[in-house]
Amino acid sequence: MKEGKRKREVWEWIPPQNKESKFGGGEIPYPKVENRIPLFVIDMDHESNEVFFINNGKESLKEVISSKVGNWPVKEEDRKFSYENVLPGELVKIDDFDPIYDYNELIQQDVCLELENGDRMKFYCTSYGSCVPQTILLWDDQELGKGVNRIQY
Repeated sequence: MKEGKRKREVWEWIPPQNKESKFGGGEIPYPKVENRIPLFVIDMDHESNEVFFINNGKESLKEVISSKVGNWPVKEEDRKFSYENVLPGELVKIDDFDPIYDYNELIQQDVCLELENGDRMKFYCTSYGSCVPQTILLWDDQELGKGVNRIQY
């Protein structure tokens, strides 16, 4: 298992209707107003090419595991990264991304969570191309993000 990395309070949710255009001209027209708040997010730091899981909820997570296998990773060698007591607003590194070697690969992110009440769930999603896009795993209304799958244990 690789050495992990934690960050606090460095990520901010910006609803799509409030995002600035990358090409100038102010805000991007968006067909609907997004009032939901994401609870769990995967996002990439483009400077360090590291992929992070973000706990944007109001509760701590007992455990967060970045998995290499299709089921709950019991063995140490089945885990990329593992963290205990992930606080609200905390980012934890779950993967590395190399924009040169990985640009033409299908990347799957598997994130296993154990909540404080003992419930376990696994989220998995795929991305393809030159970066890992911001991916909302779960919204505050318990709806899954686009292209995200979940398994309850």
